[in-house]
Amino acid sequence: MSRTEANAQRGIRWWPVAVILLLAVGAVVWIWMFYGRHRQDKNLATAQVAIYAFLLLLLWCLAFSRLRWQVRVGVLGGVVGLVALVPALVRIHGVTGDLIPILEWRWKHKSAPLLIAPRQAALSRAKAQPGQGIADYPQFLGPHRNATVDGTRLARDWKAQPPQALWRQPVGLGWSGFAVAGNRAITQEQRGEEEVVVCYDLLSGTVLWTYAYTAHYQSTLAGEGPRATPTIAGHRVYAQGATGILNCLDLETGKAIWSKDIVQDNHSHVSEWGMSCSPLVMGAPSGSAEVQTVSAGDGKHDEELVVVSAGGSEDRSLVAYRAADGKFVWGGGNDSAGYSSPYHTILAGLPQILIFNS
Repeated sequence: MSRTEANAQRGIRWWPVAVILLLAVGAVVWIWMFYGRHRQDKNLATAQVAIYAFLLLLLWCLAFSRLRWQVRVGVLGGVVGLVALVPALVRIHGVTGDLIPILEWRWKHKSAPLLIAPRQAALSRAKAQPGQGIADYPQFLGPHRNATVDGTRLARDWKAQPPQALWRQPVGLGWSGFAVAGNRAITQEQRGEEEVVVCYDLLSGTVLWTYAYTAHYQSTLAGEGPRATPTIAGHRVYAQGATGILNCLDLETGKAIWSKDIVQDNHSHVSEWGMSCSPLVMGAPSGSAEVQTVSAGDGKHDEELVVVSAGGSEDRSLVAYRAADGKFVWGGGNDSAGYSSPYHTILAGLPQILIFNS
């Protein structure tokens, strides 16, 4: 009598299956009751438990189950086939905010949004001077970078006074917010292999101008497209893309004034989740973004600066460029970039720039 036949006579050994499943269920219950602070942590831990349980069950089937060898070979072949077939049929399009994969068929066509041409009819309507409207929101987190808007009150009961949709516009991929000055609302989008700074008419959604350049950041976990919110200061727009391209554009036309690769310029690297710093403009004209005056370093005159988190070493973690022409002015710190934006304030009587880096 062969060993396989002897094992078959003794019956299938099921108790390891029960132990593995009980331990897995117990681990999942513990995870969702006590583990981690966020659903992301719980989902990742649950996925790990599922993977370990599956591997243990496979090991049981192949080595300890006493199943007939034909069955074990069939199970192994099925697992290998499944592992090969699933990636061939589906792909991970991204993840939800809770880090749950979003799957799609591999043959699904990924169409890039069309670059909508500016409509000249709207250009004449949008000549309002920047900084004059009560609703101006010229940079990340508002006029003072503190998530506060003064002078605007919202209806408290949206059931009795529901907000009315003014327009709807298809946009490219990305995570950028809007900067608003006058009738101009400016954001960043990913359209195919180009990052695009787009200016919309605030009241109609009409595209007033676009500025596109070749750059593409994409990650399964982090998502796709630019992250940072543009900054409007005076008659200029400062926008940083996810790969570290810092652009200075004309607010009226979108024409490029200067551009700087802050990653290459400061011997840094693109952060794991993309470069996410919204530029801080200091010394801007009154009525626009963050009005502050800083010394250029020689003590003889003041000038307007654009401050960004580059994440370079050798005093190039936080850097400032001259807003007029993009010339490097100063740098400080040696830490890699995080995902926050610089904030200017007064601490202990001293003007300081705060940045949360890695």
